[in-house]
This record gives sequence, structure tokens and C-alpha cells, in this order.
Amino acid sequence: MARRWRPQSFAEVVGQDHVTITLQRAIERSRIAHAYIFAGPRGVGKTTTARLLAKAVNCANLKNGSDGRPEPCNECPSCEDITTGNALDVIEIDGASNNKVEDVRTLRENIKFAPSSLAKKVYIIDEVHMLSPAAFNALLKTLEEPPEHAMFIFATTEIHKIPATVISRCQRFDFKRIATREIRGQLQRIAEGDRIDLAADALVAIALKAEGALRDALSILDQLVAYQGEERVTGDVVRQALGLIGSEIYFRTTEVAATGEIGAALELADDILGGGYDAREFLRGFQRHVLNLLFLRAGGSADELDVADEDRKSYVKTAERHSDEDLLRMGEWAADTEDILREALDPAVRLELLLVRMARMDRAVDLGELLGRMGVEPDSFKQPVKHSGESSPDMETHIAETTALTAEGNIGGGGKGRARMKPEKDASPENGGGEPPPGEPEEGDDDGGPDLPEDPPGGLSAGNAGPSPSAQNGDENDEDNDLDESPEADSGQLSLTDLRAAWLDLCDRVNLEKRTLGTHLEVGAPTSMENGAVEVTFDPANAFEYQQVLRHQDRIRKAFRLQFGLSKKFVVKKGTIPENLRPRKRKTSGEKREERFREALNENPVWKQMVERFDLKLRDDG
Repeated sequence: MARRWRPQSFAEVVGQDHVTITLQRAIERSRIAHAYIFAGPRGVGKTTTARLLAKAVNCANLKNGSDGRPEPCNECPSCEDITTGNALDVIEIDGASNNKVEDVRTLRENIKFAPSSLAKKVYIIDEVHMLSPAAFNALLKTLEEPPEHAMFIFATTEIHKIPATVISRCQRFDFKRIATREIRGQLQRIAEGDRIDLAADALVAIALKAEGALRDALSILDQLVAYQGEERVTGDVVRQALGLIGSEIYFRTTEVAATGEIGAALELADDILGGGYDAREFLRGFQRHVLNLLFLRAGGSADELDVADEDRKSYVKTAERHSDEDLLRMGEWAADTEDILREALDPAVRLELLLVRMARMDRAVDLGELLGRMGVEPDSFKQPVKHSGESSPDMETHIAETTALTAEGNIGGGGKGRARMKPEKDASPENGGGEPPPGEPEEGDDDGGPDLPEDPPGGLSAGNAGPSPSAQNGDENDEDNDLDESPEADSGQLSLTDLRAAWLDLCDRVNLEKRTLGTHLEVGAPTSMENGAVEVTFDPANAFEYQQVLRHQDRIRKAFRLQFGLSKKFVVKKGTIPENLRPRKRKTSGEKREERFREALNENPVWKQMVERFDLKLRDDG
């Protein structure tokens, strides 16, 4: 059938107008090149177009087609000889079996002779990419400057395998896959010409199976006619003869995803595998099914889908039941599973797991739509939600202020020093100064604070033009000279219980002084606070954290004073921490989100009502 219905004019070539029109205009203007290369997938008309071009350049009586462009007459002796394959001057060579240097050498010798009966000697080399590198190199000179009477036409499905030196000597035309609608139209014309009773759904099934190759579609139709005989060829006949999966399977799949029934999902998997269908074929078809649904949800018309007419209403109804997000997830899961099945030893299990996963898929919820159904205006929820443990000023403001202080302190410290601000006596909590009250964190006190640079040995204080004696001597506890131990600064009351309750806040403050130091301090626990000293105990297993805290006591003392407005010495030791003295553990990110979620619900009764009504859960995606 494919040979009988091979196009005999440029107008009959299906789906390659960008190629045929260019060639016709070149013929009309006598601008024929000496070499062409046709590239594209199988069965789209490369060799057919090459024969038509050979026929057109040798036709003695070119005529204008219905579109006014030149066409071969198909009546002169040269056209008839080329059509029947009897033309001695049109030489078709199979590149796969004639790929050696000797074959190219023979071609070079024969091309010198003038054509015997035609105006042009045309060499059509099919699958030219199969030539060896040496054969390509031997062909280059002849290809660049062939005799006036010679012409080359190359055809290939793998253009990337052809050397650039060959491509640059040819005019390149890229053939595309033929659209499904064009294949259906051509099959309909052929069925009418051969008086084949072909149903509309059978046309769709054949065109989809051909995947853009008209020759494949004609071969399938030929096979179906032999299978069915004189009886009508329906969609069911096509699916039965070719082992194709019907559209009802795909609609059942999306129905399982909508209803969430695991039993139905497993039954569907059994029907697919029990019916002898290939799992990967099912997944490829399902992805196309999902794309059709997304097309409809994007505003497309059902009439534009390449599906059977009786399936169009089902597509419209199914598209209304699923959101874009759910369809995208199902399509991505199907694509991932298809990749896995290439090497999977248990494709049946993989397919069952995929269908169960779709059945148990969490549905994407449009909160605006839910609020609308409840009669609530979404704008009423634009008020900010305060998170527990957060201060009202913005963290970035605190960082900017800290950075400003740091810049002021770089007076003579080599660009790396930091200002050491002496405490003002009226800055205590009792005097209403800038220090926070005991037990409350300052603004910007949070995890992951900026890592301020360490004090260099020669750092300058903001209140002193020169380095302190302790800084010059490299004393590790140089903060003793910077922190004022006046009675006013130590007049606040802070119990061990208060310190344990605010221990994590102090660790966060320490992290602002030196990154990760607060994390090390958090491993220990305050076990005593007597005689103006805070005793911090570390378990013996935490020797590294113990060393880090012991080494940077000065920074911890400074953070302690900034946090509580008090000056205390720190005594760091190893030992067993009593269970009743261990500070509270830091909340995980999930616990914090849950807490903020509950606070938001308490502040917004309508939200709380919606959560209870629809049984919504806070999903933790990490």
C-alpha cells in the first residue's frame, strides 16, 4: 500500500511544505544546487522527495500545479523511467552496504561520464550516515566540485553522524514528523480510494500508533486490512490486532486518582498486566492522556484533541474533576516510573505502586475557593501573624545597627576590630535604658545570626583611643577590663531557674558574637550560680564543646551582660549534669511551624473553623 500510494508530485507530499515549496521555487528560478541533504525521522518522505526532485530536474515538460508551482508531468519518458525505476542515470545507493572507500572510488570514476538519456545524472544515497569516515573524506572533493551534469541527494535519519565538512557542501533540509491530523486525513483519502471500511476511532488509533511516520501508518493499515478482510475496521479491531491500550483504561486511571480507592487501583493494575499490555506503553499513553487534560484546563477546545469523537465529552468531564497540580504530579510520576521500568526486574510491582500512589495522592486545595464556599472574603486574612518568641522589630534592622557599631569600632584595628562599648550606668533595666529586661531576648536574637568578626589582639574600644593593657598582653579574659562591674550593672536579680529558662536565648545571643559558639554552649547546662559566678557543666563525652566554651569565656560573658544586663564570671567544668538541671531542648522546625499554626488558628476563628470543618492537616514537606 505504501508503494502504491507513494506521492508522484510535490503537492502530494504530506506535511513537508517547507521543503517542497523551497525546492519548487528553486526549480522555477533555475537555482538547483549540486548537492542536497535531507534529514529527518523515518517514514516522513525523504526518499520520496529525492525521487521527485530527480524527476523534476530531468522532466522535459514541467507543468504548473494547482498552486501555480512547477511539477513533473509524469508523462514524458524520463518521468516514466524514474517512476518505474528504470532510469539508468538516477542511481540509488544504499549507504549501509556501500560504505567503503572502494565504493566511493567507483562512484568517482563513474560520475565523470555524461548521462545516457537524462539531462542530469542524480546520485541518491540513502542512510548516508553509514559511510565510513574514510569514505566521507574520499567523497569531499567530488562533492564540492562535481561535474556539471551530476547531482547528489543524501538522505539520513541521523544527521549528527555526518561530518560537518560534508554538511557544509550541501543544502540541508530538515523533515519533520507529520502531524496526527494530517496522517488521519491521508489515511481517510487512501481508505476511500481503496474502498476500505475504516471507522473514525480506528483512524485515530492508527495515526497515534504511527507517531508521525506516514509510512508506518500505511503499513499498519495494510496489516489491518489483511487481518479484518472485507469487514469494517473499528477501533477495537485496531487495539486487538496491535495490542494497543484503549482510552477507557486511561479514564479509569484518572478516576482512581479522583476517588482514592486502593482496591480499584490494584484491580486496574491487574487488568493492564493481565490483558498482556506493556507497562511502559501504558505509561507513555497515560502521559499523553494527562497532556490532553492539561490542554483542556488551559482553555483549549476538545475539538482540537487527537482523540476519538466519543471520547471528547469524557475528556471535558475528567478535566473538570482534577486540578492542574494533581495532573502535573500524575504525569511526572508516570514519566519517572517509565524511566525506572527500563531496568526494573519487577515491572508489575512498580506499576501497582504507582497506581496506589495516585489513589492515595493528597489533593491540592485552593484555600480561596474554600473560603468562598464558606462565605468568607479572602482579604480578611491579610493581617500579619505574630510568631511566638519573635520580637516585633525586624531582624534586618538589628543586623544593620550591629554592622554600624562594628564599622565605628574599626578606628585603628587594621580593619578587623570591633567596637567594645562600655556600659552606660543609666542603661540598666531599672533606669529604662536600651538593655532588655532579664529573661527576654533582644531584637534580632535568633538562630543563624551573622558571624561578627573576632576581636583582634590590638582591637580598640569605642571609649579608648588606644589598646587596653590586657589586649596588648594577649590576656584571654580581656573582657574583664571592658565590662564595668559596678553595682548598678549587677543590681538585677536573676535566679538559676530564670537562667535555665532563658538558656537557649543566651545561646542565640552568643551565636551573634561568634557563630557556632552558642551551639557549643547549648550542649552544656548551668548547674550553679553563686558568689557572682555562673557554673556551666559539660558531660565528659562533650569534650570538644567544653574546650570551645572554655576558650571563649570572654565572649560568653559579654553576651550574658547584653542579654541580662548583669556581669557574671563563668566557671566551666566537666561532670555529670543532673537531669533536673538540664535546660529545655530547642524546638524543631516542625514543632515551631506547628506552634505558629496553632497560634494563627487561635487568632483567626474563621481559619480554625475551616480547619475543623475540612479536617485539614499541617503538612511538613521538610
